[in-house]
Amino acid sequence: MQNGLINIPLKVAAPLIVKKLQAYVEWFDLMDKHGGWFPYPDSILDYFEALGVTHWADLYTRQGVAKWVKERELQHKEFSHAIAEAIGENPTIERVNEFLTDLVTDLAQAASENPSDAFSELGFLALDVDVSSSYATSLSSEDRQFQRDFWINQLVLFYNDLAIAAHGEPIFELVSRAINNQDDDALVKAIQIDRSLLPYFQKQLTKQSMKGNRDFLDSLAYRVNNPPRRGSNKYPLLWIFFKELLTLRCLNKSVTSQEILDFYLEGVGYHPKFGIDDVQIVQRQRRKFNQLYRQVK
Repeated sequence: MQNGLINIPLKVAAPLIVKKLQAYVEWFDLMDKHGGWFPYPDSILDYFEALGVTHWADLYTRQGVAKWVKERELQHKEFSHAIAEAIGENPTIERVNEFLTDLVTDLAQAASENPSDAFSELGFLALDVDVSSSYATSLSSEDRQFQRDFWINQLVLFYNDLAIAAHGEPIFELVSRAINNQDDDALVKAIQIDRSLLPYFQKQLTKQSMKGNRDFLDSLAYRVNNPPRRGSNKYPLLWIFFKELLTLRCLNKSVTSQEILDFYLEGVGYHPKFGIDDVQIVQRQRRKFNQLYRQVK
């Protein structure tokens, strides 16, 4: 691909992200009704166990992602081939932008027509649905692997959004700092978001326990006793919105904070916890987000 800047127009990407914000308003309200925890029903947990959706912490690291991709090399080759067929082997940046814009437009249209779009999939976890372990075991091995991969990806993305909402940082960054920089604060924050990381960090936890590191143990106890919804970020859904705009390459200086606020309010309305009525709040939070993510303004 030729060098250039991928840029999807905000008006194209925003409707898709608005759907996600609407889903998160419901999920966060549900979590807040349960003390800040997501109340996974027993039927869903049994379903996950039958599928093998029991371990995903490795996907918070680059090495884990690389291993995951390598193990699914054939699927990724097929996907890459399909993309190459659609836009050519060496497309111009204009062709790439055209392709991505059309793709996002189609996804947004599908999301508007189907309440069970990808951004709303986790919503069924809060419902009384007929999902059982027997259903999972009745699937073919190929279908079971597909469902397992799908739900692991969804959970990783969900916990990453929770980390951004609570702490203003992706869980990938928290785990990276905990491993590479021996950052205890990042470690306990990551565990607060996703308790499945407890065995992943067992070596560090055992070491600190045997050393009698009271400050660390107090910090760990505080984080473990607090739900994923509790953090210092006062504008959780706005930061998720920023992250999605950044991911879709449409958080650039040509987009005004007023435009961002207008689309944000389409998603959350004037919700008592998430509504924002002052564009200066968006401006200040955007600056903080840009500084943290090193986004060119």
